[in-house]
Amino acid sequence: MPEFSGWNVLGEVLLLVGSAVAMGVVLEAVGISAIIGYLLAGVLLGPSVLDVVGDSSNFTLIAELGVALLLFSIGLEMTPTRLRGFGFRGAIAGVLQVSLTIFAAAGVALLFGLDGRVALTLGCMVALSSPAVVARLLTDRGELESNRGRSTLAVLLTQDGSLVPVLILIGLLGGGGDDGNATGVGGQIANAAVGLLVMIATISVVGIFILPRVFDSMILRRNRDFAIVTAIITCLSAAWGSHSLGLSPALGAFVAGVLLARVSISRQIRADTGALRAVFLTLFFASVGMLANVRELIQPEILKSMIAILGVGLLLKVAIAWFAIRVTGGHRRVALASALCLAQFGEFSFV
Repeated sequence: MPEFSGWNVLGEVLLLVGSAVAMGVVLEAVGISAIIGYLLAGVLLGPSVLDVVGDSSNFTLIAELGVALLLFSIGLEMTPTRLRGFGFRGAIAGVLQVSLTIFAAAGVALLFGLDGRVALTLGCMVALSSPAVVARLLTDRGELESNRGRSTLAVLLTQDGSLVPVLILIGLLGGGGDDGNATGVGGQIANAAVGLLVMIATISVVGIFILPRVFDSMILRRNRDFAIVTAIITCLSAAWGSHSLGLSPALGAFVAGVLLARVSISRQIRADTGALRAVFLTLFFASVGMLANVRELIQPEILKSMIAILGVGLLLKVAIAWFAIRVTGGHRRVALASALCLAQFGEFSFV
């Protein structure tokens, strides 16, 4: 009987997660975030260094599930009162941050002599931050409920919502500018808009009229296993549906979490999903580290370009995010703290 190849993948997953945890423990002991350890473990075990673990695409789905579970757990904290705390100003700040960063970064890239399409693509990559990194850091530091935590999360959610038009723009830049492509992009925009409406309508109907009755039933109250399995099915169904409609899976999971925040056992659900979320997120950060090609990065020309992009990009993002939050009414210190949280470039850039 032939050996099931999935066991080989499981062995690689165990090796990657175990190494990531060990590296994270070492760095935590010297006062450095464990996330850096997870990334370094992925770099060391990845194909560009030791090549112990194979293709990172084997872990893509599991890694994305980790991000979805993280946003789901954050959504469980978002009661209607807390959501109103984000307000309209948070969404405006997010739109300003994304749009201004795209055009500012593209302008700088043009000054460095890059082609217009490449410059705009680079601007889109720089504009987005990582919800997994930021939310994990804020959660670990207990600052998710602080003013800077709410401001940062509001911008991150707006970035998630902007992912669809950004991807459409990237497709247009890569496909040329003829009439046929313009028509195709128009169709993509229409499909994305319809998908967003379908997702909101479906999740709202299910979340308002069905889920509260299901989770408040006596059967689920008596058996804790039923409740947690039903909650995970709800989260993954929303993530899968969002992905099927061309939207961010994490965004769908977050909306599902927001709706489940209204049920009476939301705290129990959040506690029960914690361990599963931690494992998937560790794998997520390690798999991102595997994408780094160390041999190419140490070449002088590429290293110079990387340092220039990193330095200029970080300064631009901090300045623009600070301005966006300040102009929408945020305090100076809150704006600066949120801007520093949003300064890094997100994993969606790899898309």
